[in-house]
Formats: sequence, structure tokens, C-alpha cells
Amino acid sequence: MKYLIQIFIALSLLSSNSLAQDEDPSLFCTETNACTERMKQITEQYSQGTNTVKDHDVVGFSGSCYHVSSLYNPDYEHHGAFVFEKQKDKLYATGIFSFFYQQDPYQKYNSVELRDWFIEQKSNFSPVENRNNEVVLKFLTPESDYKYWFRTNQVGDKAYMIGQQLHADYLGLIYCDMTRR
Repeated sequence: MKYLIQIFIALSLLSSNSLAQDEDPSLFCTETNACTERMKQITEQYSQGTNTVKDHDVVGFSGSCYHVSSLYNPDYEHHGAFVFEKQKDKLYATGIFSFFYQQDPYQKYNSVELRDWFIEQKSNFSPVENRNNEVVLKFLTPESDYKYWFRTNQVGDKAYMIGQQLHADYLGLIYCDMTRR
């Protein structure tokens, strides 16, 4: 019960105006006080990261994801995969979260194969904000506000993603540590 109350308080903070308007996801752990040690490590890696995604025509990442949510245990490792592709000098992305797999179901693909897999699944590629040191993918509707911030390490073989999902029935944070495919 104590754990559920802590998550409720943390998620309530996510809907506050100060955090909803704050575009620095590295502060989410501090603001909510609901992050595990692994989430704090991912936040630190994200904070030190840069944007090498912009340097590639196609680049994909997959790996471990952890959720601050009333739906999932924050210590349980889930998985995510994202692909970024340049199309006519603009950057687009698509992604997926997979739950309760024992290991990363996308690790068998390289970046192009992962992109092709998403295309076979009829996944839509959405435009991203390609900033100097990060890439931001947003899905904003009247019903929901989903934002995903990505940075890579200097070499570009690791990506760190922090996501914020706000919806009428759901509030959550996601922390991913992914490897380039």
C-alpha cells in the first residue's frame, strides 16, 4: 500500500503545471522522487549525452525500459525499440514498447532490418524535433500528451530515452537504456 501511495503522489506531480511545462526530462526523478536506482543511472547517462542520431540516414536502437506507473513494477525490465530515418532532410521516428519478454525481442535486427520490420508492421513514422543535443518525439492530442526525449553517448552506440506519458486515465514515466542495432 505504501508503494502505491508513493506512485500516486509521484504521478500526481507529473500533472502539475511546473513539470508539464518543463522540457528538461533529467529533472523528472528529482521532481517525482519515484525513480529507482536504475532510472537514476539512465537519467545521469541521458544528462551527459548528445545527439548522434542526426548523423545517420537510418539508425535503430533497442534495449531495456523501466516504467514509473501504477501498471508496472518499476524494477521490472521491459523492452523498447526505436528507429530514426532521414527523409528529404527531415528526421522521422517510430517505436514500440514490449512487455514481459525475458530478453530484448529486437536485438536480432540491425538498424535497417529494424526499420524494415516496423514498415512490415505498418508502423507510422512521425516527425521529430532534431535539437542540438537531443531528439524529441511527441504525440500531442486533446486526450494525451506523450513525449520521448533521446540522447546518445558520444560514440553513438548507446541511446538513452526518457518518456513522459500523460493521458486522462494514465500518467507515467519511462526510462530506457538501448543499444544501437
